[in-house]
Amino acid sequence: MTKPNRKRTVWMSIMILIILVLGVSNLMARPATRIDPLYVDAELWMNETLRMNVSNESYFQPNSLCSSCHMEFFAEWSASYHSEAWRDKIFQAMYNEYQRYMMGSEYYVQQDDILAMDTTGMDSREIRRLRWELSHNRQAELADLTVPVFRVEDREAQISTMVHGDGLMREGIYDGKIHVNCIRCHAPGADFMRDENLFLENNIDGVFCDYCHTIIDFTETEGYVLFWGGIKQGPRFFATTSSHAIEYNRLYEDSVMCKGCHQYENPLGFNVYNTYNEWFASEYNNPATRVHCQQCHMVPAPGRASLRGDWRPDVHSHAIGGGHDYSFMLESASVDFTSDVQGNELYLDVNVTNANAGHNYPTSNGMRQLVLIVRLKGSENETLWEGSRVYERVLGDENGNPTFEVYRATQVLSDTSLLPGEVRTESFVTTMPDTDDTLYVTAQLFYRLTPEGNNIQTEYQQEPFRVDFATEFIQ
Repeated sequence: MTKPNRKRTVWMSIMILIILVLGVSNLMARPATRIDPLYVDAELWMNETLRMNVSNESYFQPNSLCSSCHMEFFAEWSASYHSEAWRDKIFQAMYNEYQRYMMGSEYYVQQDDILAMDTTGMDSREIRRLRWELSHNRQAELADLTVPVFRVEDREAQISTMVHGDGLMREGIYDGKIHVNCIRCHAPGADFMRDENLFLENNIDGVFCDYCHTIIDFTETEGYVLFWGGIKQGPRFFATTSSHAIEYNRLYEDSVMCKGCHQYENPLGFNVYNTYNEWFASEYNNPATRVHCQQCHMVPAPGRASLRGDWRPDVHSHAIGGGHDYSFMLESASVDFTSDVQGNELYLDVNVTNANAGHNYPTSNGMRQLVLIVRLKGSENETLWEGSRVYERVLGDENGNPTFEVYRATQVLSDTSLLPGEVRTESFVTTMPDTDDTLYVTAQLFYRLTPEGNNIQTEYQQEPFRVDFATEFIQ
């Protein structure tokens, strides 16, 4: 071997040795991905950051703890309607209506004595704790509930699996009332902890980080199954972190994860929320080309899952776009049309397409509407003629009256919603005006969260927004 070749071989051997040493050191420094569910490394709970942030008696880690590493996820989630599930004005209006219906039921704790507490000299945490204890003690007394509680100092020893169960209320028809548990989905942490007044940290934040990432399964009878012990669930194999244990769970890649809240049968046996079933019956659920909810509502893109995480090509967004997200809805439906003038008659065939929704459009509880408005316009932008169609699912009560009250619904009075991938052709005919001025046609699609003239007792009514439009000059 020549001297230059020998020198090159020595240097290559040294480089390979360095790479091997660094690789092995890195692997030894990072915790294992899959962890025996009967054992959690004590060091995970000795972390001072964790101790400082576990500031209440809730089972769940505070959102502030998650945000310290998952800043981008936290920002996306904070702007989503998962975080606003409890505070949403439409929900609050409907929930207040239900509270009026239920007024006087022993299963609702009156708040007068809680709000009237003497809190002189107490700090905010002491006030919150006393209110919480009064609230959960009264609920246990009135509703015979067993409240699952463990203190901060006990968390290191608590490793268990629990089903969500009935939460604050057993659904059904009893005591002369129809009992539905709205809080179960709109504030699941509060429901699980029997925190009816939402005093505990996180609970006012709707569907929050630790509730979702503690879920290990879903059952039809008991709802979500949650696992305690510091292991966070997710869709990654071989993901590692120094902050907590990580376990891969295929549920996070499956539409069943969403079923617990986006498929709901009320105590009268009627599917008020039917979104999961709509997806299940669609071509989106074709085994050969299956598209799950997460692939559309949590669109993956290159990035990092955490501050010090690995760069990945498919990090899922936590913006969880939906009907409240204008930019998301712009890609959901489309409209186009053809026109034909015969004599003094204008014939229009307008195609409305459910372009990208993997369920009916609109879906949900009978409030959402997709509205088509077609107009013949003049040279001064004046409307000379207008036609319209409304796509919606109208729910009715036992007497056949339209209703938005999910606990009263027993039937579908009409359903003009678009099936996934459906193209609906609407035909219009109008008389052409006798003019030589410029004429053109516009076709616009608007999405409404609440119908115009709704009977919900609230001043709040969401303005519609345009999701697509088309225009064409006639002359």
